[in-house]
Amino acid sequence: MPQFLFGTPFIAAPMAGGTSTTKLVHAVHEAGGLGFLAAGYKSPGSMAAEVSAARALGIRFGINVFVPDPDALSPGPKERARLEAYRAELEPEAARYGVTLPPLRLDDDDAWQEKIDILVTDPVEVVSFAFGLPGREVVGSLQKAGTLVVTSVTSVQEALAAAEEGPDALVVQHASAGAHSAAFLAGSPDTSPAST
Repeated sequence: MPQFLFGTPFIAAPMAGGTSTTKLVHAVHEAGGLGFLAAGYKSPGSMAAEVSAARALGIRFGINVFVPDPDALSPGPKERARLEAYRAELEPEAARYGVTLPPLRLDDDDAWQEKIDILVTDPVEVVSFAFGLPGREVVGSLQKAGTLVVTSVTSVQEALAAAEEGPDALVVQHASAGAHSAAFLAGSPDTSPAST
């Protein structure tokens, strides 16, 4: 399937936090694959700079974007108290290393809209999404700009919901893949209270 849709026999998955560099994506390209940059945990400017750097290399690439969880952006009192308790639990360890913990921040959507706007205005070949559904409007806007859209799912329930939005492909991930899961619907693998 990757050969048919993406013109390559293998794809190097995106890894947020700085691992998926343009150098890695270039190496994947040189080996005949399609590499992905990761927009997660980066500012829109940093994401755009990496896209420009990859383009300057004349290589094929995609980019992965994290979908923000609306429930995490507006937790109820019980969840907020749980988060504050966890922050307090970290205080002794932070003090041990001379680190000041920042206040609890609940409005960080990883610059979702700014990143989408950049990718619609300055499209890349493939955009993949993890940790949620981007929405039919986002999928359609990217496709209209000439981008292939891929959504990560971990269950039949998530796959059916994702298919409703009309992406070009689904990445079906097992619950144990990569030591974490991209599950986003209740009842999907690794979304039970015991595993979070």
